[in-house]
Amino acid sequence: MTNTSGCEVMNYLRERQVVIYGATEIAKRLLLMLIQRGITPVMIIDDERVGEDFFGYKISGMDAFISNGDKAAVIAADNNMDVIYDALCDRGADLVLTWDIVLSLSNYKQSYSQCGEDMLVYYFFYQILGKDRINYLDLGANDPVWLSNTFFFYENGDRGTLVEPNTNLTNKAEILRPGDEVINAGVGVTDGTLDYYMLDANTLNTCSKEEAENYESLGHRIIDVRQIPIIGVNKLLSRIGRLDFMSLDVEGIDFDILKAIDYEKYAPGCICIETAEYLGGKREDFDEIKEFLEVKGYMTFADTYINTVFVQRNLYDEAMKQKREH
Repeated sequence: MTNTSGCEVMNYLRERQVVIYGATEIAKRLLLMLIQRGITPVMIIDDERVGEDFFGYKISGMDAFISNGDKAAVIAADNNMDVIYDALCDRGADLVLTWDIVLSLSNYKQSYSQCGEDMLVYYFFYQILGKDRINYLDLGANDPVWLSNTFFFYENGDRGTLVEPNTNLTNKAEILRPGDEVINAGVGVTDGTLDYYMLDANTLNTCSKEEAENYESLGHRIIDVRQIPIIGVNKLLSRIGRLDFMSLDVEGIDFDILKAIDYEKYAPGCICIETAEYLGGKREDFDEIKEFLEVKGYMTFADTYINTVFVQRNLYDEAMKQKREH
C-alpha cells in the first residue's frame, strides 16, 4: 500500500464492508473520518468490550465477524496487527489495514467540536436518518469556529441560529458565518435581563453567580459583570419551528433551559449538552438530566465524557427498522 493514493484507499473501502477492530480512542478518530467521507462501518470488534455501546454501535467479538463471501476490509485501531492479522484473514477479510495508514492517506480533517461531537451528530442525521440538510440552534455559541458544535454544519451548507451574549464573539460570527442568524443575547427560561459574569476565559462566561464564584475559587478571575437581555427558549424555538439539532452550553442554567422547553411543540431531533464538571468527571445532576430527557422521549446516542448527545428515540428506532427491512 506504500504507493497507493488517499483516493484509492477510500475507493477500496467504499467497495467493501468496513469493520474496525479495537474500540479505542484511535477508533473514534477512524469512525469520524470514515463517516465524514460517506463510509459507514458495519461493525466494531473488541473481544474485551463485547456488548458495550460505542458511538451508536454495539461492540462485537471476533467470532461475530465472518464476511460470508462479501468483500470486507478491517482497519486495526490498536497495535496488535501481528496477533490479529491471520485470524481476520481466516474469517474472510480481503483487506486489512492499520489505522495509521488509513489516517495518513485519507487527508483526515479534524472536527471543530471539542471531542468530535459534530461528527457524531452528522452521523445521526446524515448516515442513520439519511438527511441531506439540517438546521441548528446553538445556545451559548461562544466562538463561531473554535470548539463550535455547529461550524462543521455551516461549512457543509446547513444553516441555523447562533445565540451568544458576548458582543465580541457575535461580531466575529456575523463576519465568519453571514448565512446564519446571529443573536446577541442570552437565553433563559423566559424573557428578561440577567447579570452576565465575564471571566478571564470566555468559555466560562455565565449568567449564574454561583457558577462564576465557583470558577473564581478555582483560580479564575471575574473581569466584568454586565446586564444582558435574555430571550426565553420557547420564544426562540417558536421562531424556528421544526428544529433538527440544538447545541446547549449555557454555564450554570442549561438544565433549567432544558426543563423549560415545550417538547410537545418544539422537541429538537438531537440535543448536545455539556455534562462534564470543570475538573473532570460527570456533573452532579447528570443522572437527573438523562432521566428527564428519557421521559421526554430521548435516548443517549453518544457520550464523549465532555458532552452527551441525546436523540429522539422514535427517530432512531424508525430509521434502524427501515435499515433492517432493506
